[in-house]
Amino acid sequence: RVTDYFRFDAGIHLTLNSAKVTQKIMLDIQNVSNHINIYSQYYDSEAKELKYWYQNGIFPVFNYRIEF
Repeated sequence: RVTDYFRFDAGIHLTLNSAKVTQKIMLDIQNVSNHINIYSQYYDSEAKELKYWYQNGIFPVFNYRIEF
C-alpha cells in the first residue's frame, strides 16, 4: 500500500462575449501544493528492492477557445 494521493488544483477563467463569438481564456494550475505523489511502484531485481515512479509537481495548463 502506498501513501494517500493528494493534489490541489486551481484555475481562473475569463469569458468574453460578443454578438457572434465567445472567447474563453483559461489558466489551470494542477498540483498547486507541489505534493509529490507516487504514480506506480516496481521491483528492481538488480537492487532487490521496491522503487517508485512519481507524478509531476506543479503543472500549468493554458487554454484559449473560440466558440461561434
